[in-house]
Amino acid sequence: MEQELSDTKKDCKQSEQLLAEEQLKEINLTKNKFFSIIAHDLRSPFTSILGFARLLQDEYDDFSDDERKMMIGQILDSTESTYQLLDNLLAWTKSQLGKTIFNPETFTLNSLILESVKQTISQAKIKQITISTSYTENISLTADLNMMRTVLRNLLSNAIKFSYPGSEIKLNAETENNMLTISVADFGTGMTEDVRQSLFKLNENLPTTKGTANEKGTGLGLILCREFMEKNGGTIAATSEVGKGSTFSISLPISPAE
Repeated sequence: MEQELSDTKKDCKQSEQLLAEEQLKEINLTKNKFFSIIAHDLRSPFTSILGFARLLQDEYDDFSDDERKMMIGQILDSTESTYQLLDNLLAWTKSQLGKTIFNPETFTLNSLILESVKQTISQAKIKQITISTSYTENISLTADLNMMRTVLRNLLSNAIKFSYPGSEIKLNAETENNMLTISVADFGTGMTEDVRQSLFKLNENLPTTKGTANEKGTGLGLILCREFMEKNGGTIAATSEVGKGSTFSISLPISPAE
């Protein structure tokens, strides 16, 4: 009996040690990812912004209207992508520090989709991409609205990033068994199975994939999406085929009828 108790205690200590090691590994990955983003991904867009801004200031009259419009477009594109990265970084940092406040409220699916599309439409216009929607408007949800906005905005932004210019993105919402599933499908570059399986994991060895207009990404947005969906009792998944596009789906319980 004493031997069994001793073995049990030993197993518990080993389990606790393994858990502590895993937590430490996760903390180190988080720290490395954080500093990598600050050191490179958050700084590099400013090279483009500052470069074109200085050209416009110092040699404005030497450029044609088309050239100036191109530079302004590049500044806008870099600024929007940097702002989104900074927004994700701040939200992710708060989540890691345990300072994200979960504040569920009841809202309509229509309001969530309209606002999310509105936030990304300028990004889509740059690549002449059409966003089409199909859903039932009078569906109510109870979740953290700010988190859901962040999730859907990230999915639409990623779809635009990896879509070919002039293509279409389809946003659909369907209900089944008191669950709502929102899918965002693009017809762009797609991804390999290895990349798909690593999407929602904090993996510093995962290579950064560039968009069809050479847009950069960190994968941070999808990690944030997974965390926010889990906080709201939902799930996120992805399917993809290289050269044909990807579909990201989020599922969430529907608010019970009052």
